[in-house]
Amino acid sequence: MKKILLLFLFVLIIIGCADWKPVKETIEWPETLPNFEVIFLLPKEGKTTEFTEQIKLHDSKFHNKVGETKTSLRYISAGMKAGYYAWAEGPMQYSYIDLKGEIEGHQEDWDSNIAPLIKDEGGANYYSLATPLSYSNNNLNYDANVLEVVGFKISDEKGSQKKVNQIIHRWKKAFEAGKSNQEFRIFYPNLKDESQADFYIVWPHQNMNSIETWSFEVNKYTDEVYGEGTSKKQWDSWNRLTTITEGSYRVLVK
Repeated sequence: MKKILLLFLFVLIIIGCADWKPVKETIEWPETLPNFEVIFLLPKEGKTTEFTEQIKLHDSKFHNKVGETKTSLRYISAGMKAGYYAWAEGPMQYSYIDLKGEIEGHQEDWDSNIAPLIKDEGGANYYSLATPLSYSNNNLNYDANVLEVVGFKISDEKGSQKKVNQIIHRWKKAFEAGKSNQEFRIFYPNLKDESQADFYIVWPHQNMNSIETWSFEVNKYTDEVYGEGTSKKQWDSWNRLTTITEGSYRVLVK
């Protein structure tokens, strides 16, 4: 009888532990991811207005002509590269870049009208949008007035990238189930640069005030979908596997 009781208790322990076992969901990756080009530019003193106007004029001549590929200019108001402008274009594939280089007058216009207004080029890179990990809904778009951009470094621990992706994928599935109106997008830098960030999370905001009053509702949705306590366990793993390397607020120049 004692052996039977011990066996029964052992089975209960196993079942209890199984309730907390992480569910390894399949992440379906497409063959290619959409890319975005971002160039960081610092205009010369007293040339800011002329710089922004020339960028808009340049865009009207040579950009925003092909499908969903659009440009945007954002002022970095705080954080890494504060004072610079981030000029971005996307989504696109690399073949678009080849075609852009063949447009007559494109480079000449930049060299003549924009380059003389630039004090410093603070780097450029291409970033892939991780669509299987990013969450958005029909009410959200790329034209948010303010973007909160946070860069993360992933631990060297074996399997860290896969574990981080799994956590973010759970966030997305939980937000989809809860029909959240909070968007987040995940970007990977295609080339390593000075920031050393392995990936970025981008949150859109209507204005600066909304950043102060906003909270990321990932705990609520994750616990509702995967069970009470799941969010805490995921944050414990997240804090072990990732480190923040940079952050910035980027305000849309209209």
